[in-house]
Amino acid sequence: MTAPAATKARKGRLPLVAVDPVSAWKAANPVGSKPSGAILALDSVWKIYGTDEHRVEAVRNVSFEVEQGDYVAITGPSGSGKSTLLQIIGLLDRPTTGGVLYQGQDVSDLTDAHLSAVRNLEVGFVFQAFHLLPRATALANVELPLLYRGVPRKERERLAHDALDMVGLADRATHRPNELSGGQRQRVAIARALAANPALLLADEPTGNLDSKSSRDVMGLLGKLNEDLGVAIVLITHEADVAAHASRELRMLDGELAEVPSAERIPATATPEATSKARKPSSRSNPPPSDAVTSDAAAPAPRVATNGHTSVHAEDASDRADISRAKSVLLTRDLIYLGFGALRANRMRSMLTSLGVIIGVASVVILIAVGTGARNAITSGIESLGSNQVLVFPGSIDVFGSGGLPPASPLRQKDLDALARLLGPEAVITGTMQSGGRASAGPNRHFVNMTGTTATYLDVQDKEPLIGSFFTQSDVIGRKRVMVLGSAAAAGLFPDGEAVGRTVTLQGAEFRVIGLLDKTKGGMSIGFDPDNFVYMPLTTFQDVTGRTPLDLVQVKAPNARQVDESAIIMKEYLQENYPDDELTVLSQDEILGLVGQFLDIFTFFLAGIAGVSLLVGGIGIMNVTLVSVTERTREIGVRRAIGARSRHVMAQFLLEAVVTSFTGGAVGLTLAVIGARVVAVFSPVPAVVTFWAVGLALLVSIGVGVFFGVWPARRAALLDPVEALRHE
Repeated sequence: MTAPAATKARKGRLPLVAVDPVSAWKAANPVGSKPSGAILALDSVWKIYGTDEHRVEAVRNVSFEVEQGDYVAITGPSGSGKSTLLQIIGLLDRPTTGGVLYQGQDVSDLTDAHLSAVRNLEVGFVFQAFHLLPRATALANVELPLLYRGVPRKERERLAHDALDMVGLADRATHRPNELSGGQRQRVAIARALAANPALLLADEPTGNLDSKSSRDVMGLLGKLNEDLGVAIVLITHEADVAAHASRELRMLDGELAEVPSAERIPATATPEATSKARKPSSRSNPPPSDAVTSDAAAPAPRVATNGHTSVHAEDASDRADISRAKSVLLTRDLIYLGFGALRANRMRSMLTSLGVIIGVASVVILIAVGTGARNAITSGIESLGSNQVLVFPGSIDVFGSGGLPPASPLRQKDLDALARLLGPEAVITGTMQSGGRASAGPNRHFVNMTGTTATYLDVQDKEPLIGSFFTQSDVIGRKRVMVLGSAAAAGLFPDGEAVGRTVTLQGAEFRVIGLLDKTKGGMSIGFDPDNFVYMPLTTFQDVTGRTPLDLVQVKAPNARQVDESAIIMKEYLQENYPDDELTVLSQDEILGLVGQFLDIFTFFLAGIAGVSLLVGGIGIMNVTLVSVTERTREIGVRRAIGARSRHVMAQFLLEAVVTSFTGGAVGLTLAVIGARVVAVFSPVPAVVTFWAVGLALLVSIGVGVFFGVWPARRAALLDPVEALRHE
């Protein structure tokens, strides 16, 4: 199809530079000249819905042009196809057949992304229902088209201020739509359409929701823009007196468009009062055009026309940018600003939405912290037994893991003597027996853990008494009733004084305290306070309790290399002497590995249970995002109409879901850190918040937002702009 004469360059389009728009237009158009060159051309456009007997020809073989400075009114009864035609002109809908040309370039078959850019570059929309964002100020509403051109924020605000000043609403820039009258809202819509310097202004029933005075004001403003600035306008209306303001009138009937002869038109009745409502352009001083904003979607730079005047566009079509290759731009910082702005507008709902993530992250982090703390404490406790350790105890690890009781121990004192001979003089061996009882020292009563052991116990543990001494081998042989106290046992029995040299009654027998052990540094014994033990000779323990089997045998190998060798010797001895008894021989490293594995499983099991709340929180985010998409369907339609690509819409809603989830994760993490401190104060098990747990919590919260936000965001992105604008 041959492009009509419309391919010639146009003049008078508002530049994206901070200069007086009327002065710029007049400089580009000498007095008495009329703008020329078609902006829009429709060639044999049809729009058909359905097939066969359900076929509806909404637009039938429509061809017409709109030149720079034209003011065209399209009239007709309801259902005649006016709105469908406007949607095709505005590139919100595609024709079934035919061509739609902007600046001589066919754009009817462009991709959705490129159509969005052409709408942003070439078209300004003024809707009957205004379609302003309800939670945004007038200034923010006017900025929207510039937002999707990638215009920096400060420049965007300045251009929006100029547009508001042009329509007489500079003093209402910070007001929200609900604080403006109907006429003022329509003026804001006009300012939004003009801010991006469109080639064509499309007005769909602009006075349909206004009273008569506001209608006159709006029509006077449109006339002023057309007359003084040369803005091309296509107006859809069913009111003859509104259409009378236009220089041309086209009537639509049953999908067909026809020119209305001048003789049949009603004369315009615009009054000076109505016209005076359009204020003069801003007199605010502005930087020269050299400081203009430049971006991929910005208007071309000024060029010198053949008539000697400065034009805001190129004179030659070959010099003009190919609008079919343009793309809308949304800067990352503006995307983030949009996401946070939407959440700020619904603070309470955003907080309640993130509650599930807050609880989930806090629970997971606290449980991991407790599990990590318990692991560290128990590991430290096992390590406090001494280095190069080999332990022998009745039963197996499986018994302890299942919660069962260990079998009776066959080990006796003679086994200690035999193992000591086999392992050699460099190895140190000890055996212990344990029980519990209530001890008393004067008026003080305190429950303690009783340990009967040999004189080599501290050598195996690599410890020294803090005060006094440990009992000797002669004390063991002589069955002396002497006792060494752990720090917690000493504090319970002697809270007000020195313990060494005093008497403790336990199991009906009196013991003399001969030593005091230092407090255990780090670690805890499984199920017991490691400092609440009292130690007595093994023989004395047997006399007091009437028991003889050993509960535990510990061997300290001479060095790390001989640990495995010592374990093999001990296993061979036990298999030979106790073939029918179940006894376990474990090195210290094996114990640490088994305990660590058990604690890891336990910790992640608890964290998994707590993670269910993260799942619930994610579902909540998805539901609220879906509700938000439904509530903001018109907003989505407006954004798409003024140039937002579907990916921009998807990114905005996805970002909102991620920010909601991430914020919940950050709050949950903060609560978890506080909760870990509380646990450490009131619980014997310390809670350790590790860096990997912090990183995991934040990554999981982001992941929840992405996973549960993709579907609603994609649903928003796929909304049809026309249907979105019609949404009630």
